[in-house]
Amino acid sequence: MNRVSPLVVSEKVAQLADALAAYHPRFGILWRLGVETGLRVSDLLQLQPCDLKHLLHVVERKTGKIRKIDLSPEIRAVIREYVKDYALRKGDFLFWSRRGVYHKPMSRQWAHRVIRREALSLGFTAIGTHSMRKTFAVDKFRRIRSLEAVQRVLNHTHVSTTLLYLQDLLADA
Repeated sequence: MNRVSPLVVSEKVAQLADALAAYHPRFGILWRLGVETGLRVSDLLQLQPCDLKHLLHVVERKTGKIRKIDLSPEIRAVIREYVKDYALRKGDFLFWSRRGVYHKPMSRQWAHRVIRREALSLGFTAIGTHSMRKTFAVDKFRRIRSLEAVQRVLNHTHVSTTLLYLQDLLADA
């Protein structure tokens, strides 16, 4: 698998979110939610409208560990409007399949393909779905300056894994 990078400049993060939203709102929300929560794309794609209250409880598919995430009022408002606009109901997925079937989640491959294509159109290279998680890690590290805290939030077993997420940021320092 090709290595992806985080977007370390906040203007680029917002620019990609806007480009993805222009393609389809669900991709803009997927990007914003991924950057805000640091969840893996496989966990994001399983989310349903009923999951997104004030506090988001997610059992990570890869690790089986529980994450409790406090969503910002801004992202909650955007998601609420999105759910209303598309008349999503209980049992529907926030990020439904590209065939317009709400009760089936979008595939990881399709999400990656769209994010990569939109990023390339903006001149951003090495961007994919895992870039959301890496971008979250970079932002979190900038704010709290604790490698161990970022490791805990990402549920990494080894600090060396967290360092891989931050290597682009630390190389520029």
